[in-house]
Amino acid sequence: MGHEKYKIVEKQSGFSLEREVNKMIKEGWKPQGGLQIVRDNYDIEKIYQAMVKE
Repeated sequence: MGHEKYKIVEKQSGFSLEREVNKMIKEGWKPQGGLQIVRDNYDIEKIYQAMVKE
């Protein structure tokens, strides 16, 4: 098994996360697990998706 690269994508909307994840999939990245939605202390929602690439 080769060395894996790991990156966490962070966006503030589902649309922008979807666009970035689709772009990365075309570049050979794969989503790892599900996405996470977090609301910070300022009530700002952030969406995270882990991505891996061999």
